[in-house]
Amino acid sequence: MRKKDGFTLIELLVVIAIIALLMAILMPALQKVRKQAKSVICLANLKQWGLVLNFYADDNNGFFMAGAGNYFEWMEPAEPYYKSSDMRYCPMVGERKDVGQASWGDTFMLWESGDYTGSYGINEFLFNPPSGVQEQWGASTTMNWRTKNVKQASYIPAFADCLWVGGAPHHVDNPPDFEGEWSDSFGDNMKRFCLNRHNEAINVAMLDWSVQHVRLKRLWQMKWNREYDEAGPWTRAGGAMPENWPEWMRYLPD
Repeated sequence: MRKKDGFTLIELLVVIAIIALLMAILMPALQKVRKQAKSVICLANLKQWGLVLNFYADDNNGFFMAGAGNYFEWMEPAEPYYKSSDMRYCPMVGERKDVGQASWGDTFMLWESGDYTGSYGINEFLFNPPSGVQEQWGASTTMNWRTKNVKQASYIPAFADCLWVGGAPHHVDNPPDFEGEWSDSFGDNMKRFCLNRHNEAINVAMLDWSVQHVRLKRLWQMKWNREYDEAGPWTRAGGAMPENWPEWMRYLPD
């Protein structure tokens, strides 16, 4: 009698086991590729935000929005310069329905301010407040850049991944004690930007309208305001050692 073609049960089990093994090997690589793709989309969004700021300044004699005393500090003035609200969202953050459901400080949570939500924040030292405003967010307005026409633009952050609509970092700001810790006060605003959102880094649009993938410790080496010391106490040049950092950041590269 002719033998029927087909697989035995053992052969099928072996094939299934091989497929499962290959999936186990490939899944981490696929997840890494997905995260890299999301990071590229995030960089593209921030590139667009750089252009929005540039266009706004061009229409206002080279100066940025006022920002003073207004939680819609950049969202409302910038609205005529972009069409899709999707630009306000990094692809790494949670679903928009999660706004307000997660605890403050969740690295992947969206912020919500009035009618606006998003996951990017502006460097609040960019703002150009009225001449009568001498202080903004606890700092002298002499520290503000105000205009796009400044030197060292490639070292000045403009927009970045952020836990709030923006922040005003100082070189003495402390790092987060744990992932996702943030500050709602005038102090330690660097915590709003120091997020493990893109593989121990965030994405940043600079004032020369370039975009960068910035390691977390390097945030303290950027020129956030006119009086910012890029060799401050949280940099290697300023004497910071690995053991000085919170445990979760201790072994991150400089």
